Amino acid sequence: QQSFDVLNSSDSQDLAILALVTDASASRKASQKLNEIISAFPSHLNGLGYIGSEDSGPDERTFADNGLILRGLCTYYNMSSNEKALDWIRSVASGLFVRNKEVFMNYSLAPGLDGLVEAYRLVGTPEMKEVIDSMATRFLETDLAAVKAGTHASLSACRGLISYAEITGDPKWVAEAESRWNVYKEYGMTENYGSYTQMGLYEGHADPSATADSYILALKLWQHTRKSEYLKEAQLIYYNALCHVQRGDGSFGLDTCPGEASGTDLSVVTDEPFPMGTMSGAEGLATAAACFWMR
Repeated sequence: QQSFDVLNSSDSQDLAILALVTDASASRKASQKLNEIISAFPSHLNGLGYIGSEDSGPDERTFADNGLILRGLCTYYNMSSNEKALDWIRSVASGLFVRNKEVFMNYSLAPGLDGLVEAYRLVGTPEMKEVIDSMATRFLETDLAAVKAGTHASLSACRGLISYAEITGDPKWVAEAESRWNVYKEYGMTENYGSYTQMGLYEGHADPSATADSYILALKLWQHTRKSEYLKEAQLIYYNALCHVQRGDGSFGLDTCPGEASGTDLSVVTDEPFPMGTMSGAEGLATAAACFWMR
């Protein structure tokens, strides 16, 4: 409820669709903020059909942001059955990812892949599948530890692989996600099951967005493999990291990284909200509500 309240009072826009939809679904409450964002969404699309500047061309952030927006729109459609959302999903997927597939291939961590896969689940085309196959292969060729890959981007791409396995029925994508999960545990997970910002770079603050992604990914791996260690790891992430990083007003902030970075100390770096972490944390909490009975 605190997460839902802070999102509804924020000035965030299109990037918050996923967080608002998942929190609204979990709390069984309507969101006026979400309705406002959805009503205004078409006016935010550029001439090529996605969110961002069309003058300078898309960069890594553009792909990542629009991937998050695609996930939000897909989740919104599944909740509302609003046919307009399908048109917007097609617009972003084709106008950005398919149109710019050569640019997309420049980024080894496949920013936005998870969103594109969810779009493919609803409005898939052969052209979208071609882009997904190429980007998944590119991601799997990357040595995440060697390049000190960002944890949030890496885990998001792995979530995309799991979703792709659900769509295609090919278990190899689950196996590949498992392999990258093990790399993340060794190089990207803190002593309290939170996330460093980069694999093998033990400094700075924990990344709440990556922590939420790690929780959701662990649950997905458990669901697909039924290996009990994934369920245990998900619980450890939830209680020791995700709950700790939520602040009293419902937002998510920055914690220290116990272990290599700050020794035995687990403490709050700042009480100031971390916008991306607040949105990712909302999805994490909603996932917990969907996956567990609690008392």
